[in-house]
Amino acid sequence: MPSCAKAAPVDFVDSLVLSTQAAAKCIGVSYTLLTHDRAKGKLGVPFCRIGDRIVYRKSDLLAWLETRVTVPTPRAKPVVRIAREPARPNDPPRSGRPTRAEQAAAASAGFATVAAYRQHQRQLTAVQGGAA
Repeated sequence: MPSCAKAAPVDFVDSLVLSTQAAAKCIGVSYTLLTHDRAKGKLGVPFCRIGDRIVYRKSDLLAWLETRVTVPTPRAKPVVRIAREPARPNDPPRSGRPTRAEQAAAASAGFATVAAYRQHQRQLTAVQGGAA
C-alpha cells in the first residue's frame, strides 16, 4: 500500500484540476449551467468528486471541448425560382392573394401592382396560345 508521504502535493493536483467556477469560465458557460449539468447530464461535461469537493480535470475539459467542435459547411448559393407555368394550358389564371414570387416578379418587371402584372401575363399567354 502506498504511503501518504509519496502522495502528490496539493499544489500539483490543483494545477491539474479546476473548481466549478474556474471550469465554467474556461469553457465559456455559467456556473449554474455546470451545476445543473452535473445533476441532469445534458451536456455531459465530465467532473470528479473528491469527498464533497467537485473538480474538473483540465484534460477532460479539453477532450470534451474537442468533441463539441463543429465545422461549418459552405453556404449554398441562393436558388432563383422561376414562376411556374400552369400544369395544363387550360388552367384558369391564378387569383387571390399574390405569392411572394409574384410580388417579386411584378416589382422586378416594373409593375405597380400584382394585378397589372397578372393581366400582362394573361395577355402574353393569350398571344402565345393564339400563335401556336
